[in-house]
Amino acid sequence: MSIYLHCKILGMDTNRTTPGKNISACIHLSVFSKCFIPLGNFILPLILWLANRKNPFVNEQGKQCLNFQISTTLYYVVLTFIGLFGTLIFWVSLDGFEKFDDVDNFFQLYHTTELFSFFIFIGIVILLMIALFLFETICTILAAIRAGEGRTYSYPLSIPFIKEAY
Repeated sequence: MSIYLHCKILGMDTNRTTPGKNISACIHLSVFSKCFIPLGNFILPLILWLANRKNPFVNEQGKQCLNFQISTTLYYVVLTFIGLFGTLIFWVSLDGFEKFDDVDNFFQLYHTTELFSFFIFIGIVILLMIALFLFETICTILAAIRAGEGRTYSYPLSIPFIKEAY
């Protein structure tokens, strides 16, 4: 079987240039710069995309990458606010610092139940944060692999903030 036919069966576009594929893969992988540079998951992909957006494949993949990064950041912010708001609600239901003065009163059964509920709530929020991190990492790696193959990748759960490149 010829390479051309093999590429068509897999859905690869053989018309895409190798530099465009490589730049698109680099755009997707550049989001990991957030581990070393604050806001690197926005800055580096944005620079790479703006410098190479004349290539239609790079333009499309750059928009996909940036939209996904904006979306996941929004999801992290929402989860953080849910966690903070829930902590505030539990804190008010435990009467704040007033119950901490009397240790015997604090560890009564109803306070222990409320504390257990609080720790379950915090545990769920933390698990959701970890799940979002793993989801973001896996999707980014898949996008980079597909871009390197010359295939388009649409991130799941991505809100299309950037629609057109100007």
